[in-house]
Amino acid sequence: MTIKLGSFVKNASREPVINSLKTIKRRYLHQDKLIANNNQLKLDAIKAIKNHNDPGKPFQLRKNDVNTYISASSISHMLDGWGYVSQAVNSLLAGNKGAAIHLAYYAELRAVMSVLAAEGIGVFDSKHIGLIGSDDFLVFVKHKRKNETGRGRTLGTHVFAWEALEKWCNSSVKPSYDLLRIFRVNGHSFSDLLPGFHPLASQLVSSNIAKSWLKQWAFDVKKYKNDRDLRNFVSYRPQTITGFPQNFDFKGAISDTYELLKVLSPSGINTFDYLDKLLLKALFKDLYTNPKIASRGSLSELIEESFNKLGTSLDTTTKNILLSGTPIKQSHLIFSESSKNTVEALPVISRAALLLRVATGSASILLEDAGLNKSDLNFIWANYGFNNGFWVTPKPSGQFNELWSELETEFSDIITNISHLDNSSYLIRRELDEDINKLSQFNRACLWGI
Repeated sequence: MTIKLGSFVKNASREPVINSLKTIKRRYLHQDKLIANNNQLKLDAIKAIKNHNDPGKPFQLRKNDVNTYISASSISHMLDGWGYVSQAVNSLLAGNKGAAIHLAYYAELRAVMSVLAAEGIGVFDSKHIGLIGSDDFLVFVKHKRKNETGRGRTLGTHVFAWEALEKWCNSSVKPSYDLLRIFRVNGHSFSDLLPGFHPLASQLVSSNIAKSWLKQWAFDVKKYKNDRDLRNFVSYRPQTITGFPQNFDFKGAISDTYELLKVLSPSGINTFDYLDKLLLKALFKDLYTNPKIASRGSLSELIEESFNKLGTSLDTTTKNILLSGTPIKQSHLIFSESSKNTVEALPVISRAALLLRVATGSASILLEDAGLNKSDLNFIWANYGFNNGFWVTPKPSGQFNELWSELETEFSDIITNISHLDNSSYLIRRELDEDINKLSQFNRACLWGI
């Protein structure tokens, strides 16, 4: 169907995603499944959608199959995205920056696809699906711009993902839930903290700030959408044809890897404790640029009030982070790197990690709104952790913070033993290979974060 992309995105609904997750809980979870064995999209979704849209083929997609598939994909894309970024870090630690860029880009793409799926938008190939209302869906085939002649143009995966995300971010009615519920500090969502900061710090204004972050972090998705040559450069062009005098800074790469992991770390009930505190700092500072908000009092007073109104005191550590005068781009490696509009390994990995934090929070809120507990999906987490080598036997979700504690211990061992070694991949790996391999397991974060 030829339709304006903005209309397609606007009309896609989160309601059938939530209802489908309820169906999944009722019908499939007790069988350790997310979709039915005979789901029409299970084996070849691209072909099934193509056949459905071909008037010459006697094939129609079933609404329940479409709805449950897209709903389940919001979780699956998120998990796959963390797997890609983990492999990207592994490639970086092996000195293969080209592969790291390639894999981190696909981690970003999966994060975007997860966020869109949670809003009822399924990203496929040249034909995409939007869930409409409670029991219908629309196949998006061609996009026709304003005043454009002809039948419009098809949008492939990369182009559609960015342009749909951009329309979603620019929309005044999307997301159809409070985006600021995703982020939490000291047990309170950003939404909870806004009223005490200032009445003008509305959900709409603050969500627009968060959506601007999302667009910034999706820099590579935007850049790659039409630049197939750039995308293919790291996939097909020789990466080891130059740069021979440059020795790989292995110790530096290990240190950078740990810094990125640390900012994603959990603490108690806060799944991305350190990162969310830095993001709250960025949000408050951005809001404080509004003269009407600033006239109410000092930034310190407004921040204190945002917590006091919820009946909680602001601890010293959180206060120091929120009131630090350091610009956000300099506050941590993940922001200094992600702000670089360059296609290099560490910036792309940093942007991927930030997008995946949003995708993980989006999936978590989606499960909550559908009435699913994290423990309802233990069969997924147990399988994921076991297959990725996080543990010998599956563990319950209540113990997932241990996945971070183990990484802290591994890095401590690395630092203790690395000081007497030369900056040589061979020498360091010979003694510490197991610890270093665990350090690349960024996909642990999806288990403590969901």
